Amino acid sequence: MAERGVSAEFVPGAAPTAGLVLASRAYAHGALVPWNLIAAWGAHVCLVWLTVLLVYHFPGRFESAGDAPGGIADLFAAWDGSHYTWIAANGYSTEGNEIRRFAFFPLFPLIAHLLGGGKHTVIAGVVFNQILLLGSALLLGQLVRPGKERNADLLSQPGFWLLISPLAFFFSVFYSESLFLFLGLAGTVAYTRGRYDVAIPALVLAGLTRPTAICLAAIFLCDAAIRLRNRRKVVVALACAAAPVLGILIYWAAVAYSTGNLMGYFQIQSTIWGQSWTAPFLPFLQDARATVARFLDGSLRLPDQNLRLLSTLIILSVVAAGWRRLDAPLLFFVLVSMIFIHSQEPNRSTARYELAIFPLYLLLPPARAKLFPAVIAVAFILLQIRWLLEFLAWRWVA
Repeated sequence: MAERGVSAEFVPGAAPTAGLVLASRAYAHGALVPWNLIAAWGAHVCLVWLTVLLVYHFPGRFESAGDAPGGIADLFAAWDGSHYTWIAANGYSTEGNEIRRFAFFPLFPLIAHLLGGGKHTVIAGVVFNQILLLGSALLLGQLVRPGKERNADLLSQPGFWLLISPLAFFFSVFYSESLFLFLGLAGTVAYTRGRYDVAIPALVLAGLTRPTAICLAAIFLCDAAIRLRNRRKVVVALACAAAPVLGILIYWAAVAYSTGNLMGYFQIQSTIWGQSWTAPFLPFLQDARATVARFLDGSLRLPDQNLRLLSTLIILSVVAAGWRRLDAPLLFFVLVSMIFIHSQEPNRSTARYELAIFPLYLLLPPARAKLFPAVIAVAFILLQIRWLLEFLAWRWVA
């Protein structure tokens, strides 16, 4: 993978702090600070907070499937966020039904606990996520190929499309998506800059954040194949490929030790959460068939199934139209991630998992969409508000 963008020196340190330094230093060496992107991030954060406050102060206007929130923190920690909150407060337990929470990886709740203590864990985690989202938006600009203006108008910046993605609010609530995206980006950008002392720790930590981190290895395995004649580069690339796998193995071993079962993590996923493996894209095809059937009998609405279907169709269309704009390692990562995500059932969370496939944002807006980026952006923002309201009211989760 060729080095992209401006030359930058990065200060080594523990991720994710090193990644934040990496994002800021990249703009300190010859590149203008993208203030318009920073302003867009501020608007995104304000929009999320205002929406949460609206739902909190006017709960009667939103039918809720869950209990009335005891505070603003409860809204930020809806759905899976409640599991992260419990883990941050109590750790893991093998007692009774609490063992099910071993399905959630430990890094995010640990950081939230360290930042917020016992009383302010959720709010500290939310603010932390929102800061990391800014870092991710800035880091995306460092993956733009040389010759393409990185500090152009807002609609041309991949970080802007990250912020306005219809489900981008997951990066600003009490979920692990923001941390995972940031660590994956920090590891990738550090690798392209030759800062392997940052890349490898960031990638190990990504493996402690989400199981989908295993797909990050695809970037470095592909780059190793491209650089077969350069032994040193191949060794480093393979080390980076092994890093997220190592993080996953560390957690797998910890669960095995805690439960006294070598396959404890996988049994929890299968027996408690009903997760299983299937043929790639088979659940997607089943969704498509069900949607067509509902359309034909006149009962088509917009449940989670149709949103998943729409998200995947848009991604496949964007990749088909613009795959030449991606370097081979990033394209390989996109393909491996889509296959991995769509080879599991039930497939309730595919649209949310697809959020972290960061090369996709380099393809937005589509190269030929000269007249419509602004219209698409407005539609994305309105959809984000709509689905955030659904999420906060416990009516829907990706």
